[in-house]
Formats: sequence, structure tokens, C-alpha cells
Amino acid sequence: MGIRSCGCTCLELTEDFQLGDDVQIRTVSNSLERGEISEVRENTIVLDQGGDEFIVICCAHIVSIEPAGD
Repeated sequence: MGIRSCGCTCLELTEDFQLGDDVQIRTVSNSLERGEISEVRENTIVLDQGGDEFIVICCAHIVSIEPAGD
């Protein structure tokens, strides 16, 4: 289970999630980004925030990843 395509900190952060999961990511700047995990690249996670909205977050800037809930 989990996303295994990244060898950096993404591996530990994403081990409980799969592509398509709706998550919220807290970053070191204390921002909270919410979206569906659409891709995990070498050092980044791409969130689909709906429509044409995507955000790319560097794994080094991620503090935590949690289920988005409602």
C-alpha cells in the first residue's frame, strides 16, 4: 500500500496514501493545501485542487499529510 515512486521523504509521508486520495498537506510555512494526490514526482507531490487548479509541493517543505475529511 502507499505511493512508492519517490525515494526521499515523500516515501515516508505518503506510505498511508494512494494516488487519488483526498488529502490536506501542512507545509513548513504553516499553510494548509488540500487536494487529490494526482502524481508523486522525484521530490514533489502534485495535488489536483479541482478544475484546472494544481499545486506542486516540494517534499522538503511538507510537515504532514493527513486525510482531508469533510
